[in-house]
This record gives sequence, C-alpha cells and structure tokens, in this order.
Amino acid sequence: MKEMNREMLYKQMEDLKEKGRIKELFELVENELLSITNMSCTLPCYQVLKAISFEQIPSTLSKLIVAWLAFLNGDNNYAYGNMKKLEEEEMTNKQLKAFYYSLQALMTFNTEAKKKLALAKLSVDILPPEESSLFMANAKLTYGQMLAGFLRYREATRLFDEAYRMFFNLGLDFPASVALTNKLLNLYYLGDMRRVIEESNQILIQIGDMSERDKGYWDIIYLPLGMCYFQMGKLKLACKYLKLAKTCIEDTQMLHMQGVVEPFLMKAYYLLDEQRHMQEVMSDLLARLGHMHYIYRELFQCLYYVLTEDTTYTNKEEIEAMIERLEMEFTKNHYQGQYQVVELLLLLQQKGLSHIITIPYLLDMLKKVRFTGMRTQLQELLIFLAEINLKANREKEAISCLKEAVQVQRETGIVASFYLLGREILPLLKKIDQEVYLLVAQFHKENETSKVGIKKEEYLLTPKEREILSLVAEGRSNAEIGDQLYLTIGTVKWHMNHILGKLEVKNRIQAVSEARKLGEIT
Repeated sequence: MKEMNREMLYKQMEDLKEKGRIKELFELVENELLSITNMSCTLPCYQVLKAISFEQIPSTLSKLIVAWLAFLNGDNNYAYGNMKKLEEEEMTNKQLKAFYYSLQALMTFNTEAKKKLALAKLSVDILPPEESSLFMANAKLTYGQMLAGFLRYREATRLFDEAYRMFFNLGLDFPASVALTNKLLNLYYLGDMRRVIEESNQILIQIGDMSERDKGYWDIIYLPLGMCYFQMGKLKLACKYLKLAKTCIEDTQMLHMQGVVEPFLMKAYYLLDEQRHMQEVMSDLLARLGHMHYIYRELFQCLYYVLTEDTTYTNKEEIEAMIERLEMEFTKNHYQGQYQVVELLLLLQQKGLSHIITIPYLLDMLKKVRFTGMRTQLQELLIFLAEINLKANREKEAISCLKEAVQVQRETGIVASFYLLGREILPLLKKIDQEVYLLVAQFHKENETSKVGIKKEEYLLTPKEREILSLVAEGRSNAEIGDQLYLTIGTVKWHMNHILGKLEVKNRIQAVSEARKLGEIT
C-alpha cells in the first residue's frame, strides 16, 4: 500500500467519523482490512476509531479489529478491557473465531502461559488446513510467536515460514517481512547461520527485482543477517547490515523491535575497537528510547560500561545501583527472564562487579540450552564456564567445556564469543584445537597491532554531537537543527545538555568557543 493511499484512507476515515456516519466508517475499515494489515504504523487509524464508544461499533469483526489495533499501539487497557466484553458465542464463523482466539492468546496475562499457547494453537486448528486467508496467516504468525516464547524454535520456524508465504501471496509486504524475519531469527537461535545468510540474500535479491513490492519493509531482513555476521566474526559486514536494520526499524516505527539492534552493534564496535561509534550508538539510543522500561535502559547502560569502563552516561554509584537491580531481576525471573540479563551479569562477573551466578545455575542452564538447541547461547555459556573453572584450577572441567564450545564453532561457524570472552582461555584452547586457537589468537593479535603506533583522532564529542554543535555555531535554532537532522526538538536539547556537560560550560556560546579550542569543530 503506497503512502498516498494511506493518507487517503486516514482522510476518508476521519471524514466519516466527523459526519457521524459510523456504520459506513466501519464498513470501510472491514473492506480495507488488508490495507490496514500492511501498515507498519496503524496509530492514525486507531486514533480515529478509539474516539468511538466500543458499544457503538456495529459488528463483531470491527470490534476485534479495534481491539487488535489497540494492542498493536500499546493501549493495553483498552485492548484487554474491551476484549473482555466480547463473548465466544458472538463469533459466528470460523474466521472470526480464529481472530478472536489469536487476540486472546496475545492478551492473556503471562501467568497463564499454557493457556496462551493453547489459544494460539486453537486459532490455527479452527480453520480448514487448506485455508490461506489473512486470518490463517495471522493465526500461524501468532502461534509461531507463542511457540518461540516457549523456546520451541523448530516448530515456530515452520509456522513463521507458512505465515510468510501466505502474507506474501496476499501482497502484504509488511506482515510478510515480519513473519520471515521471525523465521530467520529462530534459525539464528538454532545456530543455522549459513541458512539464514543464504535465505536472507535470496529474498533481498528477489524483492529487489519486484517493482510492485514495498522494498522499505524488507530491510528488516538485515537484522538476522547482521546478527549472523556478528556471530561469525564478520564484524564490518555485521555493522553495515545492523545499521540498515536499525534505520528500517526507525523508519517503519516497529516499536516492538526497538532496542534489538543496539547490543549487537555495541559489541561489534567494541571488538573493532571503535569506541566513538559505541558512544554514538549509546547517545542515540538514550535519546530515542528514554521512555523504555528502566530494566532495558539499564541493560544498555551497564553493557556499555562493562565494555568500556566509560562513565560518560552515568557514574559508578549509579552503575552499582543498576547492577543490584539487575541482580534482583535475575533472582526474580532466573531463566524465565531475558537471556540478555544473564549474559550481562556474566560479563559483570568477569570484571568482578557481580557474583550472583553460580556454577550449579550455569550447569542447569546449559542443560536447558542444549535441549532447546540454542547454539549461540550454548557456546557463550560454555566459554564463560570454562573461564570460571580455569580460575578455580579445575582444568579438566574447563577443557570439557572448551571442547564442546569448539564443536559448536566447527558445526556452525560461530566464533564471536571466543573473540569477546576467549582471551583468558587461549593457552587452554591451544591444547584442544590448533585451528580455532589460531583463528582467535590472530583476531586478538590484529586487534592489539591496530592499537600500536597508530595515533587515532580522539574526540570528546560523538559525531552526532559535533554535527549539532557545528549547526549551533552557524546560529541555527533547535527547531532548525531538528529539521535538518530529522530529530525532535527534545532530542536536540538532550544532545545539547550532553555537549555542555562534556565541555564543562554553561551555554551554547561557551560550548562553541570551547569546542573550537579543542578542535572538536572548525
């Protein structure tokens, strides 16, 4: 659906609402359901419909559509509250029932996880197996998401693939690209990097040759592609594709994907010894995602700190408090929580900043990861455990862990965890596998060589901050800077506050003067 058509639909909907022609409004919504499904941003549609009392909505399908739009746009109170008003008996055909069950699966509270899975399965099973409608595609996408939540990645991969093909055949590029990305992410978790790379490149070539397709949506495929290149140690390629994915997420306003790219970008730049780029990622992330739940914000801040020991964005006392909160989150959720929390606590443990994760916990987690087939996590945990055992003079156990980590590398090509964590275990790795040892040792040697005898241009400010301050020096206002750099005025002000703090000045004039003295701007 082209941008002009979207605008026309919004205008038609608004006009019908203003004229009180509610029945015609919802007839339009039902007729344009495919078009609405193909929008990455449905907020304008939802804002028109939300203004109408749920009781005034004339049909069951329209009520389900409005509840779905509320859920997509994060209005959970409206979505949950009004779904409760709907009774299963109102679903007069199988497609309505499938839509109803899939929404119930998405909106059922986390404490009822098995119920969520059962509802998602029912949304698929209620429809004829041969059906390939929007409702079946949506049901399979939802069921795949539920299975992935239960770490049943192989089953989820099949459902995502089937949903992708149905959406694609319906001409719906946005949900098709989302379903395919979910499939590729599941393959990534299973360690099938080569298949992800092959399928990603195939679809990007295919879409590039199809003029009728909305190519902007398909750039999200660069996310699993970039993640795979990171894990395989192709760090420049990883950064290139991760940045393309990040731009796609921002341009298409995929709110649920925000914050996914940044940890990989940050680790890739760390391994490339590009701290200035790390600072840029961190500044941009905090400016754009300052509204995120504190746990996610603090995950990023702690990851940046543990990699760089840079206190630009927070002081050590705040970091210590963040670590304690992350430890509490871990204590509360254990493996049910995000793996990112576990990974970060292990990195902190390496630096002596946390001691909450025990060997028995890691051994138990390894069993679960082996069972689910998550190869990237398996290798990382094995290397962590090898290092812990080595420090405790348990060489036999360390060797056992390293042998399995090497086997994962042999089978999948995954090597990033060796680059990120493997320096301490290099002597032991040399005894186990000469080829992998040389690969890892050469990486660390090249990294060290790049730091010797090369005087890098060091800047106090990030590239974005220098760009903003250069425009300030030209006499531009915050609004003008925002227009030129596609930033909100609030984001420009946020960057300016950081600039003033870094330069230790009180106003814009002093900032420009000090930056010129330091060679930050010309």
